[in-house]
Amino acid sequence: MIDLLNVRIKDVCIYRYSIPFKEPVQIGKRSLKTREGLVVGMTDEEGLTGYGEIAPLYGFSKETLAQAKKQVFQLAGKLAGMSLIKEFSLLSGDFSQLVPDLIPYPSVVFGLETAAVNLLQQYMKKVFPEFTAAVEERKIPVNALLHFPGQLETVEDSVKEILAKGFKTIKIKVGRDSLAEDIQRINRAAGVLPPGVLIRLDANQQWDFQTAVAFAKGINGSKALIEYLEEPFRFKNIRRLGQFYQETGIPTALDETLTGMKPGDLQIPEGLAALVLKPTLLGGFSQIGGFTDLARQHGLKPIISSCFEAGPGFAELCKIVLTIDFDNSASGLDTLKYLKNNLFSRPITIEDGGIPVGNLLDATGLYNFSLLKRCPSGD
Repeated sequence: MIDLLNVRIKDVCIYRYSIPFKEPVQIGKRSLKTREGLVVGMTDEEGLTGYGEIAPLYGFSKETLAQAKKQVFQLAGKLAGMSLIKEFSLLSGDFSQLVPDLIPYPSVVFGLETAAVNLLQQYMKKVFPEFTAAVEERKIPVNALLHFPGQLETVEDSVKEILAKGFKTIKIKVGRDSLAEDIQRINRAAGVLPPGVLIRLDANQQWDFQTAVAFAKGINGSKALIEYLEEPFRFKNIRRLGQFYQETGIPTALDETLTGMKPGDLQIPEGLAALVLKPTLLGGFSQIGGFTDLARQHGLKPIISSCFEAGPGFAELCKIVLTIDFDNSASGLDTLKYLKNNLFSRPITIEDGGIPVGNLLDATGLYNFSLLKRCPSGD
């Protein structure tokens, strides 16, 4: 029998990657051409390695990649000899005992936790092999992510193409073109949707309150197909979301508002339908668990969503979805398609609107190290 209490870290290696997007991706007010991040390899005394991903997203993360890199190097040398289970609290955001006065960045917490958990999971498969077999046949539903920058004439064809791939939920970005174009785009998309397929909208707070209301009135005929409108406008008081719901009848969701917030500090406005949870932005598993519990208490959907992670981080998002197992809701994991490449040695595919778990398990832990460059120091 394997003694899990004595699984200890021997070494921590840091790698860096830079992967081009197929086309520039609009993040906030900036267009990104590449996705850059770090991969943490945590190796035990038997030579097994668990991997995590630290990839702050420019425009949304509070920390830069350079700041995250400096911090993880501050911590890496302190981890050797630690027990993964007995001292797990030191790997889950409580870094003050390792480096005094250090305030951990969310992306660093997520990456180190993921590496530690993935290392433990390799032992768990040996101790509980039936766990893997129990989930292999499942599929993780995914919402199709669509960007339509100034391409009104392609809306119907793009939506039909998505429908042909079996997606039941479509997420469309709004607030980047003119209000008239956004209204026309959504109405045209809704016009070709069959019963049972829903639209999620995301404005990323690009509008003010009046513009968001005008948009809602413009798509009034399509309103029944809208699952929610994410971050519809800039606000100082979250109760304004309740006012928006009262005036328009369109449910809302929160995403970037949650960054830097503790679950217990969130007020729940009327009409809130979902919390979009990005571990890279929110931090470790305790934060995700706290927001998930809060969502369940208030009848909201916890939606796990990607920040364009390229490897271990993306795999961990899928595992979190399986752990939450909430109402079979579609997750925001249709992001690998925007990268020219990714870190998986075997492809992660979306089939009939979802990611097959067996496909995910085959690929997890098998990474393309030709895309990774070893970081020799924290300089």
